[in-house]
Amino acid sequence: MSRDTILKDEDDVKYSYDNMRTQGWLDGHVSGLEAAVAWLRERAIELFRKGSDEEATRLRKLSEEMLKELGPRMEASAKRHEKDHPIVITDEDDD
Repeated sequence: MSRDTILKDEDDVKYSYDNMRTQGWLDGHVSGLEAAVAWLRERAIELFRKGSDEEATRLRKLSEEMLKELGPRMEASAKRHEKDHPIVITDEDDD
């Protein structure tokens, strides 16, 4: 539980704030992957315009491979964490 921010319900029972932050961080990595893939694709477009077709094709294939291979793994990791460490209300004595 974070020292500076403690969330409680009306019965003064604490929420697991650390689990909320961690889950948000894990979920955010999927969109981070999508941003990286988008950057690679934009770079590939620039390379095509400059006539570097071979390098552009390599980047495009790399971006597709990243999304296909890493995306499902990252989502599975986040789902596992969400299942193993649910965002639940904990007892007052739990820290």
